[in-house]
This record gives sequence, structure tokens and C-alpha cells, in this order.
Amino acid sequence: MAQVNFNYRVDMSSIASPTDPAGYIVAYDLDGVLKQKDYNGNVTLVGVIASQSIPNLFYNIGGSISATNSTSNVYRTGSVNIGTGTATDGRFVVSSSGGTVSLIVDEYGSVYNKSRNNILTNLAFGLSASLSNTTGISNTAFGNGALQTNTNKSYNLAIGSNALFNSNADYNIAIGGSSLFFNTSGTQNTGIGAFALYSNNIGSFNTGIGVASLQNGTQSQRNTGIGGYSLYSTTGSRNIGIGFFGGSAITTGSNNVVIGSDPNNFFEGLTTGSNNILIGRVVTGLTVGDNNTIIGRASGLAAGLTGSIILANGSGNIRFYSDSNGNSAIGTTSPTASAIFQISSTTKGFLPPTMTNTQRTNISTPAIGLMVYCTDATEGLYIYKSTGWTFVA
Repeated sequence: MAQVNFNYRVDMSSIASPTDPAGYIVAYDLDGVLKQKDYNGNVTLVGVIASQSIPNLFYNIGGSISATNSTSNVYRTGSVNIGTGTATDGRFVVSSSGGTVSLIVDEYGSVYNKSRNNILTNLAFGLSASLSNTTGISNTAFGNGALQTNTNKSYNLAIGSNALFNSNADYNIAIGGSSLFFNTSGTQNTGIGAFALYSNNIGSFNTGIGVASLQNGTQSQRNTGIGGYSLYSTTGSRNIGIGFFGGSAITTGSNNVVIGSDPNNFFEGLTTGSNNILIGRVVTGLTVGDNNTIIGRASGLAAGLTGSIILANGSGNIRFYSDSNGNSAIGTTSPTASAIFQISSTTKGFLPPTMTNTQRTNISTPAIGLMVYCTDATEGLYIYKSTGWTFVA
């Protein structure tokens, strides 16, 4: 590769020769003529390079620089125009042999292209990127086929092969191969990761971050999936899935929050249920139930469980359970219907607050029914009634 350095208005006879034997110093001499200096110190006009297999550079009438071979045949179509384009073309312009401008460096150092239909605010790199654009503005497409079908929509960002391939809508962001591939009219979607929001067609306001997140939804609205395959099957709306496979089995269910990994395949877990909050590594059994809040690792739940609150530990042991009627329990998942709160155990008892007699009598405005165990004076269980403290014999 020849070394070529550009300078402006120098004494070619006094500057040092290039250090590369195949290189040339190219500059305007003091007489204003573009010249070259070779490794041996010879100064000649540009284009009069002795027979070489490397390309030569010619300064053409009109200010363009063309690459040629040793026989002076132009071997590459197109030209690089430096400071000779129109005022709107900028300072460094790449154009085709027919004069169509494709790449511009303006006077401020910004680099951009005219994309399709000479729209200056679009940037497209890659085979067929932004191919169909006519009047859309402020679009950026990087990758083969990125934003290929868009004609007149604006403010889109597509990075990755075939990202936003079919889209003709505004305000979408697709980063990753084939992300938002089938989107046509959906707007304000963000897909980050290969195949994120792949099938989305007309759905809007969705966010999928992670490989294949929200992949199969076509017209879903306002879903957020963070993690690989999160909300993979979702066609419902307003779901949040966070974690690998987070909410991946949800289909038509809506308004669910799933945080944590679901079981080890796409088809287990919540499917059509709605208004559930599930926080934990694995929640199994529940598929179609609604209005549940489950925290922890819970398994073997009823498919249609509804309106329940469950607190479980990491081993799957349920520590607290409240059913749809508001009956709550510790130690059982079947609280007695007549009890607002039940504690069940065959190995442990219930321990009320224990205190001295002085501490008991110092309780400020005790409520009727308050119960304590006194450890001195007359030891035992006391209940506060409307008539005062009563010892339970």
C-alpha cells in the first residue's frame, strides 16, 4: 500500500522524501500546482508516476481526485470532490460517476449521507439499508436490509441485519439482527437483541431487551420484557417480564408482572391469567388464574388460583397464605372460613407477648381484647375487658 500524504502550498524541493519506498508526498507547490515527491526525491506532476502496479491519483478539472492504474485508466467509478461541491454538499463529498452525492463531510466535521431521495438528515450503511425511503427524515439504518421498506416515516433507529426490515412507522428503535423485523405500523417500540419484537406488526409502546424478548407478539401494547426470551409468547398487553424466560409462557394474559426465571421451557407458567404479580425463581401450576400476588418459590399451585397472596421461601415452603376471601393463615394453605387469621402447627404453640406486671399495667390505653402473659405477681394470661384487666385462670 502506497503512503500518500496531503499538504498545501509547500516548497516541494525542500520537504523530506517519504520513508516508504512505495510512497509519495502529494502537495500544492509554491506555484499552486499539485505535485508529488517520491522516495528518491523526484518531484513530478500528480498522475505522472512511473509504471507501478499501485493506483495513482489524478487531480481533475473541477476539483475531483480519481484513482487510476499505471496505464492511466480509471479503475473505480465515482470521485471524491474536495471543496468543489455546491454549498449544500459540504467540504468533502463522495459521489457517483453521474454526480449523485452519497457521502458528505460538512464544514462542521459532521459525516452523513443523503440516503434516498436526497434527504440530508438520514444515515444509511449496508446493502439495501433504507432502500425505499422517499420523504422520511432523521432515520438511521446500519446493516444489510435495515429499514429497507420504510418510505416516508421518520425518527427511527435500526442497527443490525434486517432490523426494522418491514417497518413504515415512526419513532422505533431496533438494535440486533431481525429485531422488529415484521413491524409495519407499530410505533414507539424498542427492541434490543436478536429477534427482539420480531413478529410485532402493529403493536406500539413495547420494550423488549434480550434475545427473542417479546418475539411472538403481533399487536400487543405497552409490554416490557427484559431478559432473554422474556415475554416470548405474549400477545396480551401491559405485561412486565424480567429475567431469563420471565413471563415467557404468557399468551393472552395482560397486566401481569413476572420477575425471575420461569420453568425451563416456554410452555410452563402463567398463560392467560391477568393482573398477577409473581416474584421468584419458579412459580409452577398457576396458568389461568387472576389477581394473585406470589413472592418466593412456589410450586404445585392450582391452575386457576385467584385472588390469593402467597409468601414462600427459596425451598418452596409456603410461610404465609391468604385466600380470595381474605382468610389468612400460617402453617396451612387452607385457612378456616370463619377465622380471619389461623396459625396451624402440631409441634409448636402460640406465644403471646410476655412482660412483668408493672409493664402490663403501664400499657397506655389498652384495647379491649388485648392479651399478654404476665411473668410475676399473679403469673398467667391476662385479657383486657371493658372492666379492666382480667386474669384468665
